[in-house]
Amino acid sequence: MPVRVTRGNALIGTGNVAVSAAFTVAGAFNVVSAGTFSWNAGTVADGTVTSNAFAATSAALGDTILIGPPIDLQTCHYSASAIAAGTAEIVVQNETGASVTLGTAASTWNYKVIR
Repeated sequence: MPVRVTRGNALIGTGNVAVSAAFTVAGAFNVVSAGTFSWNAGTVADGTVTSNAFAATSAALGDTILIGPPIDLQTCHYSASAIAAGTAEIVVQNETGASVTLGTAASTWNYKVIR
């Protein structure tokens, strides 16, 4: 499968990986909270990001935030993180080579806070 390796907003490598075996994750994941937020990601120019901070019940710095996008991200990359107590942020990065329109109206995004 093709992969792109980035550091921050900078592309530092591309390549292919093959997964040939199952893996096990040690330890337990605890879903602390789950919910939704409303966001219109709009149009994102190539080489730029768009972001949205949202209320994420019980989120704390260091928690993992999982996002369920309700839209086609058109090969844009996204990540989310806790940025303060009770607040998370999603960042969508466009490195497709052209502007992309991800939304023209607000849509409902799902999140889970994992600790």
